[in-house]
Amino acid sequence: MTITTKLVLAPIIVLLGVGVTSAFMLDSYLQSVLKDRIKEELSGIAASAMVAVNALGQGADIASFDALADRLGKSSGARITFVDREGAVLGDSELLLEELRQVNNLKSRPEIQSAIRGGYGFSERYSATVDSEFMYVATRVTSKYAPNQQDPAVTSRFVIARAALPLTNINQAAAGMRWGYGLIIIASFSGVVLLGLVASRLIAKAIKNERTILEQRVSARTKEMSLLQNMSGLLNACTTVDEAGKIFMQLLPQLLPELRGAISVKKSNRNRFSVLASWGGEWPGAEDFKTNECWALRKKHHHTSQEQETNVICEHLNETLKGEAMCVPLLAQGETFGALHLISNTSHVSDNEFKIAVSAAEQIGLALANLHLRNDLRQQAIRDPLTGIYNRRYMMETLQQEFSRAKRLHSTIGLLMIDLDHFKRFNDTFGHDIGDLVLKRVARVLRKNSRAEDTVCRFGGEEFCLVCPDMSLENAQYLAEKFRKRIRNLDIRVNHKPIDAVTLSIGVALFPHHAHDAELLLKSADEALYRAKAEGRDRVVVSLVNKAGVKSQFLLI
Repeated sequence: MTITTKLVLAPIIVLLGVGVTSAFMLDSYLQSVLKDRIKEELSGIAASAMVAVNALGQGADIASFDALADRLGKSSGARITFVDREGAVLGDSELLLEELRQVNNLKSRPEIQSAIRGGYGFSERYSATVDSEFMYVATRVTSKYAPNQQDPAVTSRFVIARAALPLTNINQAAAGMRWGYGLIIIASFSGVVLLGLVASRLIAKAIKNERTILEQRVSARTKEMSLLQNMSGLLNACTTVDEAGKIFMQLLPQLLPELRGAISVKKSNRNRFSVLASWGGEWPGAEDFKTNECWALRKKHHHTSQEQETNVICEHLNETLKGEAMCVPLLAQGETFGALHLISNTSHVSDNEFKIAVSAAEQIGLALANLHLRNDLRQQAIRDPLTGIYNRRYMMETLQQEFSRAKRLHSTIGLLMIDLDHFKRFNDTFGHDIGDLVLKRVARVLRKNSRAEDTVCRFGGEEFCLVCPDMSLENAQYLAEKFRKRIRNLDIRVNHKPIDAVTLSIGVALFPHHAHDAELLLKSADEALYRAKAEGRDRVVVSLVNKAGVKSQFLLI
């Protein structure tokens, strides 16, 4: 049984129970009222009979009593009976005079006994003579001259006047009222059933509509949650902010289809933000702006252009916007990484769109924080903290990758091992601060004068290394000589006085000319470096062909 059916049947059952119970109670009450009225009426008739008996006077006989009973019976409509103190019938409105002597003694009747004892008697009982229920009221009448039925010469001290009415009228009236009340109950029940059916259909229709709306909301919410989860998973898999920008442009228009939007991220300059991705048409705002140009970034809380019935638009947006604009900061761990900017194509950003935007901003903020953290950790893992160039570990990984590529494409790899001559002298003479400064300046020259595809790293201590893919031996020698000359011409001063010239010893090796794997190439370049130092430093030395006899199969330019 459905809930709708229960809702309809419950009031019907309750109404039916109340109606039946009320019918029984009303029937009982009406019968009691009618009986009380008949009892009062019979008491009045009996009292009238008492007066009439006293008016008979001396010498009244049975015929007089019978005639009096006839008159009272016709006038009242009740059956009037006069009985002497012994229970003998003196007169009856329903019997002829000749029939009186054949009537049974009535002294055993309860109403007669009560009247004899206390002057008043009442009873209800079935009369087999007329096959009907009767109500009897008996009253004792003192009559000094009333004769006895057996011996008219003997006077009785009192006479019992009894009035009786059949209860048939009561039963008929009660039956009529039952039928009337029953019809009312049936009509009411039918009306309730009809109303219940109509209400059931209306409720079912309303429930169906509500269910449809709820299913649509659940479906939309499920889609939103699925998109948010999908976006979160994709963002966690991104390795760069640019990759994250592509995810934003693909998924955010699905989450907020009625809004134009953009995401700006913090640049290396902590006070500036640039638009990473936008969707929904041409973005009506600045591609690059300062922190104080966005109210959301200032407040570190979402800001809408129509907030609190105002029209304050962020400076980085076009002031002629017709729809509502909203900016939500991208926060994580107390730091701001960017902002989500939205513009309504209508007049107002809905509550649901606002909730989605806030949820999306939370996930985007966490994703950007993770990207920055991973990038920072990666940079710390692969870069030398003093010079800012790559460290030995990253160089070894890069060298292995370049070897795989060079073997696949049959290309070359140049390797330069660089060592600062007499570096200990700088530390001992000028202190470690100047030694660190020399290392930084050398690293800057190496990085500035190398190609974009070259990998510059600090190999350890005062040693540096360059991995140069797709480079000939001649070009590697030329690059090494350029480094040596540039470093020798560095102008480094201590207390406004120049220090001694910084010189380099450089060893050069080439794959596949000098080695067939990364380890042998490093060893060949290192041996060339030691030869440069042994031959007097401040020079470039090219590795000899290795003892294994590996020779280049390519024309070296």
